[in-house]
Amino acid sequence: VVTKQVSPQLPALKSAYQQVLLAKVAAQQVKADTSIDPTISLSAEREGEENKLGVGLSIPLQIRNNYSDTLAVAGQEIAVAEQSYLARERVLIQQQKKFNLSLPRLTERYQEWRELVFHSGQEAASALGQQWKAGDINTSDYLQSQRQLSSSFLAGLSLETALYSSWLEWMGASGQLESFLKIGRASCRERV
Repeated sequence: VVTKQVSPQLPALKSAYQQVLLAKVAAQQVKADTSIDPTISLSAEREGEENKLGVGLSIPLQIRNNYSDTLAVAGQEIAVAEQSYLARERVLIQQQKKFNLSLPRLTERYQEWRELVFHSGQEAASALGQQWKAGDINTSDYLQSQRQLSSSFLAGLSLETALYSSWLEWMGASGQLESFLKIGRASCRERV
């Protein structure tokens, strides 16, 4: 199944996603710090036998600075962080599609090779060796047959290499390879 979205929790996206969240929090903080909220204060005191009650109202006048530049910069930082995240996400989506499309085909071709060539190739190599030792075939025919078998085995090795390369490429690009290797090392230590 090819997905159109990758998880923001993938290690390769996690830091970019956190940068977006931090930029949004910073923008909210700038809005809170530069808001023109009035302040109401109450005070009570006793002077001799008189009780005094005071009410104060403070309205900041931001005539000189309305902080629009500061708010605009905070908004731009959000936009930059989001664009950076989306660019990384698009690259990962393409890599995930490539992986999801190539893996089944490579796996199928490798399995076919194992079923058709690997086992029969081992039997053929053994039979050729016995025929050559018995003198039923000459050395040049034996060597030619060995080269053909070697080519078949190299084709299988190429398929296996492509299969593992595809997997390693996706795991590396998505940032999952390091945690996979850590788990592998931990399980090896447990066995020892």
